[in-house]
Amino acid sequence: MFAALFVMKQRGLDPDAMAGLLASQSGLAASAAWRRRRDLEQAAAGGNTRARLALDVFVHAVRHHLGASLVALGGVDVLTFSGGIGEKSASIRAAVCAGLEDLASCSIRR
Repeated sequence: MFAALFVMKQRGLDPDAMAGLLASQSGLAASAAWRRRRDLEQAAAGGNTRARLALDVFVHAVRHHLGASLVALGGVDVLTFSGGIGEKSASIRAAVCAGLEDLASCSIRR
């Protein structure tokens, strides 16, 4: 949170501009040179170690936040993915759900 406030102050951003910056230039997009997830996954599958690391860091972050949510909720009945990952990324869905069979109903559809 403090990093976001610092960036806002340094760049003179209002909350809407900061939200746009976070949406477009943070997370997976910030950790890799590829702007599209599909290209990033293809590069990782082709042996690009930087792309693989970016995906691994992303999956780790998702699992971290998911774990906190599962503990707070006491488990879930179903875990649903939306957006591009929900529609077109079985490999990321599988990586996030790996080992969670006892905590959530993770059904991987291809």
